[in-house]
Amino acid sequence: MIYIIKGFWNLFLEKLGFISKSKKEIFDKHLNICLSCKYLDDNFCLICGCYVYAKTKINYKLDEHGKAIDGCPRKYW
Repeated sequence: MIYIIKGFWNLFLEKLGFISKSKKEIFDKHLNICLSCKYLDDNFCLICGCYVYAKTKINYKLDEHGKAIDGCPRKYW
């Protein structure tokens, strides 16, 4: 739950231009994966129910394979 709140906060900060270029590149990469995913419906993930524009704006810890812990439920990013 706290992750998605951080995501909405970062989405707000990004709109104001306060997100670093390197973080924005990572966030955009995750968002592009979600936007092309078959589990996306009206900007919401059908698996976890999250609003992808917020979910993709979080700095998740990575697992041993470089995938986000608590990020994409299908481990696409």
